[in-house]
Amino acid sequence: TKQLCPYAKFYEDLGWVNVAPYAANGGWGASISAHTTPDRQKALADFFLWASSKEQSQQYVIANATLPWYEINGQDPWRKSQLDVDKWVAQGYDRELSQQYVESISSNLVSKNVVVEARFPKAGEIMGVLDKEVNEYLVLAHEGAIAEEDKPKERRKTAQRITDQWNQIIRAYNARGDTVAPILEIYQRLRGVYVPNEDRNYLVDIRPLGFTMMALVWAFAIGSIVWVYIK
Repeated sequence: TKQLCPYAKFYEDLGWVNVAPYAANGGWGASISAHTTPDRQKALADFFLWASSKEQSQQYVIANATLPWYEINGQDPWRKSQLDVDKWVAQGYDRELSQQYVESISSNLVSKNVVVEARFPKAGEIMGVLDKEVNEYLVLAHEGAIAEEDKPKERRKTAQRITDQWNQIIRAYNARGDTVAPILEIYQRLRGVYVPNEDRNYLVDIRPLGFTMMALVWAFAIGSIVWVYIK
């Protein structure tokens, strides 16, 4: 429903479908060692500035369309200046396709429901399992190797295989001697939803005092009853 998935789109044949653009690559980063000489630090900083400049980066992001495929870097745009349709057209690309490509990236960047790449230990291995199992199912389904009535059952089997392999990877990592924190905790911290599993029963420390006071109250009550009875 639109209430459960506020960013969903409605399709006549499917109904509401949650739309979550996948940012497969979360960005690029560069660092300079603090243990090298100042001259080398400056040289590396100058290189980073040159490589990431508007003029230089455009050469390997918007490569000439006439180049052989093996000479094209295939780098995704990572500067706003690289989302200029005219620059793609000037390099020999079709305007309509370039427009679709740029609009697709631009809409994903501003989406409030965008999904970033997984950034926890063993993420590559975990995503590799997903890619392998889903691809194998799709190939078999496309080739007609799975009967139509068997597809729901095969999808459930595929999902179960993925789950089993993921759990195995996670358990193996969590059991390592050098593991600082379990994968679930790391993921929760990255998402900003981690809540420490701690005992919030603050009465534990004062419980003995409570028992003592309760005993005194009972003793006073019994003593009062005895005194009243005698008198």
